[in-house]
Amino acid sequence: EQPSFKNLPRDLFRDQVFLWLRPFRAHRADLPWAGAFLGTTAGLIAIDNNVAQGLVANPPGRGYHFSRSVGTLGTPLYGAAILGTVYLIGRAYKSEHASATGILGIRAVADAMIVVQTIKFATQRPRPTLPGGKLANHGADGQFFAGGNSFPSGHAGGSFALATVVAERNRNRPWIPVAAYGLAGLVSFS
Repeated sequence: EQPSFKNLPRDLFRDQVFLWLRPFRAHRADLPWAGAFLGTTAGLIAIDNNVAQGLVANPPGRGYHFSRSVGTLGTPLYGAAILGTVYLIGRAYKSEHASATGILGIRAVADAMIVVQTIKFATQRPRPTLPGGKLANHGADGQFFAGGNSFPSGHAGGSFALATVVAERNRNRPWIPVAAYGLAGLVSFS
């Protein structure tokens, strides 16, 4: 079935049901991935407070401006603009592949943002710094459930959702997945 904007709400609902219930339907083949995920998560939690305190003690400085510029590419607005352009080009040139990529990309970014915002609401982690690298001074650096919305990263979630759609739909051109995931990685790192 060709993706369409008409079916987008139904498809998003089905995606969300799948995404939220999938952890409860684990298969034996999922064990290596689950182990790697849980191990990485445990390691990151172990170093989390030290990293957060390090950011407070040494604000980002000059790298902050570069990071902000690159990070802008990971906003949902930029993703929607890119995907909307891909969709419109597909329509103009009668390319079902491009049109479908645009719709699937919008769907993937929307799915990612729903999951990210839900987890942000649940974790309530404040940002260690304010825009411009100034200290937040809220006494909750590195803590969860302290009234913030910095975790997980919406930029990372959205950019990897977009990259995955572009990469999967263009596997026959090896440079496209490399470029898509490379850009998503740069946005996430920023």
